[in-house]
Amino acid sequence: MSGTPVPCKTPGTALFPGCTQLPNLVHAELLGLSEEQLDWESHRWEWSRRSIRFLVSHMTSLIYQWLLGRWGSELFPEGVGLSPSDYQALLSVDYGPRLDERAFQTMEDIDRALRNAANLALQVLRGETARSLRERKVVLELGPTWEILQQAHPTGVSPAGEPGMWEITLEATFRHLYFECLAHLYDIQRLKVVQGEIAVCELPEEGYRLLPEWEQTEAKVLETG
Repeated sequence: MSGTPVPCKTPGTALFPGCTQLPNLVHAELLGLSEEQLDWESHRWEWSRRSIRFLVSHMTSLIYQWLLGRWGSELFPEGVGLSPSDYQALLSVDYGPRLDERAFQTMEDIDRALRNAANLALQVLRGETARSLRERKVVLELGPTWEILQQAHPTGVSPAGEPGMWEITLEATFRHLYFECLAHLYDIQRLKVVQGEIAVCELPEEGYRLLPEWEQTEAKVLETG
């Protein structure tokens, strides 16, 4: 993830092994949590304003938003065989930055969707090399947070002329998804700790959560009573 040069013919899967690891990391953190713990949130910190359930749903939808919504016509010119209703549920057309909760009502439903999203990402990477990931580009209108997020990308993200427009490579897209999911996994761990649980996975120190603008507050068990 550091931008170190790799041979052009390196398989895409070798550049982003986290695609296969993500569902298992999430699943390991969720084991044994109650419904109340999954839905706990607080306004005490910025990172505690969204529950564990929300974050897993958001991570899942994020993968679909990028690979199907923003890259869909490039990656799947013949379509992916989804009905319009399934497409809308996965890309959160009605529910914002998470899966449609009418279609994904339980944690098991969301977990299954995350595994399917990771498989979709793996499917794309199997057809790419380091060279093709860096050569394939799209121009997108992205939010103002990208003025900050681009700092974490050594390559692949650059302004595209007009304000709010960015050129982003397929490699940078996968790096973005990796960095986002790492950051949200860290938030899930913090949400567990303040509820008296223990973080299970050791996460690499990289990505968006190291940016100065990211809230770095350490989580401590909340005193009750």
